[in-house]
Amino acid sequence: MAKIYSLDKILTANTTYMMEKDRYFVIKSLGTNVSAPVVAKVDGAPCATVITDVAPLHKTTSNNLGPLDLGMKYIVVPPERQIKFETSGSGVVRVKGDLVVLAPGEAMLSEHSTRYGVQGKDYITFITGTYNVGTGTVWSAGTEYTVLSLTPATIEEYLLNNFVGVAVSNLSAALTEGQIGIRFFLDGVPLDQLLPGTAQLGVDALSMPLPPTGSAEQTPFKLDAYPIDVLGDHTFEIHAVNTSGGNLSPATGTSITVKVEAVAAYSRKA
Repeated sequence: MAKIYSLDKILTANTTYMMEKDRYFVIKSLGTNVSAPVVAKVDGAPCATVITDVAPLHKTTSNNLGPLDLGMKYIVVPPERQIKFETSGSGVVRVKGDLVVLAPGEAMLSEHSTRYGVQGKDYITFITGTYNVGTGTVWSAGTEYTVLSLTPATIEEYLLNNFVGVAVSNLSAALTEGQIGIRFFLDGVPLDQLLPGTAQLGVDALSMPLPPTGSAEQTPFKLDAYPIDVLGDHTFEIHAVNTSGGNLSPATGTSITVKVEAVAAYSRKA
């Protein structure tokens, strides 16, 4: 009968690891210190994509997220199969979950075999976008910019049911509440109130920290209660709007920059 032990290991990015013939990994969460996208591949098939902003190695005061929980999109690395974390950067990846040790002649547990069969087209990833207002350019009151736009292919689907964060940099003064709102759109329709005046448009940028830290907002903003489902050939956008009532100026010689990152469950029909 299979025995299960706790798995918590540090693996080097861009290195191939081969499982032994009588044991396998069930990876339930991932963390990394790599600032470029890291793609987990089992025998060459992508099974997850993470980055340190949304999946750090450890939960600390500088990033309260900690390793990313993969939920039902966990990764199975069967006996005598390879796993590699591919990235343009360098660093390490932390894998947490289960180490399953098989008895002689025993096969993988059925639920793990099933998951292995679909994990190459059903996994956790993230989406990101950046908008630069322009060097020396003020961000005028009420002006709205598209920071991220996503249109999946016909056979694809992205379910945003997890963390979404925003970072605003190069303002001439520290960002304060009420200055920038973050709005979600699906096929051009705002998932928000339509007109300013009754309340601030969007979610306040300071309520969506990228990443959440011990010195600012510590609670991550998540869409788990009310996920946004982006089907193939539909367009999802994240906008940033100046809700301050006045112009926002950049620091001298710089451009105000808005960056967003969101964790998503990705699936492909074929």
